[in-house]
Amino acid sequence: MLEDEYKKLEDDHQHLQTQYEEVQKKNLTLEDDLNRSSRYINENVDLHVFKNKLEISYRDLKEENQSCEREKFELQEQLIDMETQLQMIRNERDYYMNRLIDVEDELKNESDSRQQFEEHFNLMQNQLKENDQSINALRSALDELNLSHEDAKRKNENLEKTVEELRQQLRNAKTESIEARLSLSNLCDEESFLCDELEERVDVSRRATISNGQSLFAEINTM
Repeated sequence: MLEDEYKKLEDDHQHLQTQYEEVQKKNLTLEDDLNRSSRYINENVDLHVFKNKLEISYRDLKEENQSCEREKFELQEQLIDMETQLQMIRNERDYYMNRLIDVEDELKNESDSRQQFEEHFNLMQNQLKENDQSINALRSALDELNLSHEDAKRKNENLEKTVEELRQQLRNAKTESIEARLSLSNLCDEESFLCDELEERVDVSRRATISNGQSLFAEINTM
């Protein structure tokens, strides 16, 4: 719309320019006629009247010329205003075009960022699922270890009881052995031959008892 008005103003300006040139030509022509009439005004009254008419026409043309000049100036100002408005519109159009390009780039970057975030989110979800599975597996293994620990604890308690019973049996056996040696020592005072024979038997029995005890402790250690 502004371009149409601008074009119309240019056409009007051209038309006024043409009129102005025609008026100038007429003005020159009238001036020439006026000059010629002035030379002959004293010779002919009609020429004097014609001169007056020419002068009047000249004044009219001059006023018309001045009016055309004013209109020309006004049109030039309007043209300048129109050009300024058109330039502002072009600048505004360029601004919004650049802004549109920036917004499109921002939307593209946001879309890419969103896609990356979704991919990262999916990876995190998969990792969380794997972590949950690992945690469940570790819990199951921990429960099994706790059960194994409880079972081993019960076995250790039973072994400790068995070892304590064996130690008590060993202490009892040592006590009985000492008592037997004391009894044999008393018997040796009465009959040396019988004592020697019995001592040999006691030593053999003692060595067998110790050997059996060592075998028993070895078996306990292997358990």
